[in-house]
Amino acid sequence: MKEITNNTLGLLIAISMVVSLAGVWLMMNQPTVPITGFAANPSGNASVTVTSATSISFVSGYSGPVYSIPRPATGNTTNDTTDDNPRPFVIQNDGTDPVNITIDATSFNFTGGSAAQFCVQYNNTYCAPGGVRAPAQNSSMKRVYNGTYQWTTLANAYGYTHSATEPEIYYLNYTPTTSTAMIDINMSVSSDESTGTKQSTFTFTATATTT
Repeated sequence: MKEITNNTLGLLIAISMVVSLAGVWLMMNQPTVPITGFAANPSGNASVTVTSATSISFVSGYSGPVYSIPRPATGNTTNDTTDDNPRPFVIQNDGTDPVNITIDATSFNFTGGSAAQFCVQYNNTYCAPGGVRAPAQNSSMKRVYNGTYQWTTLANAYGYTHSATEPEIYYLNYTPTTSTAMIDINMSVSSDESTGTKQSTFTFTATATTT
């Protein structure tokens, strides 16, 4: 084996040092590169819009009484719905807000001395001895205005028109056990009334309320 001379060995050591220093210089002068591998934390928003619904309907089978009253020979024949024969109106609040309800009714256009009345049952016995009865529910409303907790006559000229600032039915609740209103009808047919069908259209208008 040939021996490496001192001159050759020195040259090799010098070359090695130059290469090492060059490597260090290259590493120190590289552009900064961020450490990767960490995931970002994305964020998002969830939103909800809360709405309400105003809706009333008739309880099944209680959408309006149908009478068949023979004309009397003299005087008047009277029949009302307080015995559920025929059945009264029963309105249900099936929305998601309490409502105020106004009542309007057209005339029956009687030709004789006949008359018709209505009454909103309100925790009392003004219209019927038993007051509120099934399927209506007691304590469903806060108040009844315009005297309609008593028998209220429909004028033969125009019927009944809501014209006051207060609703006939104030704050009808929407909870399942207190959400109904009963409106009884009283009909009186006179001996001088003409035969045929007499009809009045009752309109119940609901408006959402919070107080």
